[in-house]
Amino acid sequence: MKLYIRSLSARRIKLLRRVKPDRLSGFRLPSALGCGIVGGFFLPEKPRETMAYAIIRTGGRQFRVAEGDTLDVDLLDVEPGKTATFGDVLLFADGKDVTHGNPLISGAKVTAEVVEQRKDKKVVAFKYKRRKGYHRTVGHRRKLTRVKIKSINVGGKKPSAKKTDE
Repeated sequence: MKLYIRSLSARRIKLLRRVKPDRLSGFRLPSALGCGIVGGFFLPEKPRETMAYAIIRTGGRQFRVAEGDTLDVDLLDVEPGKTATFGDVLLFADGKDVTHGNPLISGAKVTAEVVEQRKDKKVVAFKYKRRKGYHRTVGHRRKLTRVKIKSINVGGKKPSAKKTDE
């Protein structure tokens, strides 16, 4: 059970500390706390459904991706609307098993559709030395490719545990 406190008075926080968890219904709220600003801060815990995800490497960075995710990666030489394939899959996990490579999973690939080619926000680097009259302003905008993940395929076999000689 998570409790989100944004801007509560000291009196309401003291009331919250006195709330005891009820085993059957989660938290029971006193009538004063059941409505108003505090009523929406008690969120019931839901069991998380674990989606299959993979960790890929592209452009010198690593990204955690799942099917349907949209993310920005460094510039790829692929036109919008076309398909890009990432072969450097470091880890794959579905709800039950985790498969990791050494360093890569052989035969695994992630397929994505290129949505657009774009530029990131401007980054300004300002150099300055006091009392020397030295000012330099240098800026740049990274070129990015926005991709939407379509599928994650693990074609290789899972690495088996090494047998030790006794």
